[in-house]
Amino acid sequence: MEEVFKIITSLPQDYLLDYFNNPENITMEIPFFKSIKRTNENTYLVKVGWLISVETKVVKIRLKNRITYMMEHRDFPRIIAKLDHKIEPPFWQKRTNYRRNNFLL
Repeated sequence: MEEVFKIITSLPQDYLLDYFNNPENITMEIPFFKSIKRTNENTYLVKVGWLISVETKVVKIRLKNRITYMMEHRDFPRIIAKLDHKIEPPFWQKRTNYRRNNFLL
């Protein structure tokens, strides 16, 4: 399942990149989020749960104008997900194009 959100905003590109670079800012997008713990510079353990609690490994990949979070849990329940933020300022405008892809397998 994949969802795509496209937004044009007046916020600067640097502000959006800094905001989405911090995984604690996007935890509100994770259903039934409980806690997050940093294991190294780009890897986190995220605990989600409702009836059962699951601790998943999340890896952050940072590029020039893109931030991607890869989530993987191989045990039951199996979760493989990707949250991709692509931020591009149009050359001729003072706006920023923001595109977010959610992919859940």
